[in-house]
Amino acid sequence: AMDGEGATKFVKINVKNALSASDAKKAALKAANSLLVKTAFFGQALYMGRLVSAVSSSGAGFVPEKMDVFINGKKCIERGAEIQSKNLVLEMKKRKIEITVDLKAGSGEFFVLTTDLSYDYVKINADYS
Repeated sequence: AMDGEGATKFVKINVKNALSASDAKKAALKAANSLLVKTAFFGQALYMGRLVSAVSSSGAGFVPEKMDVFINGKKCIERGAEIQSKNLVLEMKKRKIEITVDLKAGSGEFFVLTTDLSYDYVKINADYS
């Protein structure tokens, strides 16, 4: 899907240590399908609050103040609080991004593959007639 419909980024979202595999799946899909999360990847913006919000609204059982989030193995959220760093901003500029969300609530795991949401995607899909 790297060249699919204007995508500029390929993103893997891993959710681990959820209460169950079902909770991990809910959290991963909610993040992967969030328009705000997808546009943050396109904008190369480190708006991790969007990701936290999506995961928190997924229905998965966890305590947001305990979760850690990593971008390409680099911690960007520790115990629910964002970490600001130029190194983290550089990770958002990469074409392939791997997000790991550690919910610290159990042993459930799930991952999903997604892309960003670009101007080209909107143009391609708005032109159907």
